Amino acid sequence: MEDLGSYKPIYKNGDRQKERVLHWVKMGAQPTITAHNLLVKQGIVTTPKIAIKMPKAVAKVVEEKTTAP
Repeated sequence: MEDLGSYKPIYKNGDRQKERVLHWVKMGAQPTITAHNLLVKQGIVTTPKIAIKMPKAVAKVVEEKTTAP
């Protein structure tokens, strides 16, 4: 196991070890969709972002919470 960086969602920034991330991706590592999108946003990976799709039940709960008074 190797630590490749961190992300601070409050500040929306993070630090990554670009060379090591690229090494592991070339070796066949597959980041999660969220991690992939963060790597794309920081310019480490050049592939397009992947859309995150929520199930309808989860989307309905989120919608209800945002529209509640």
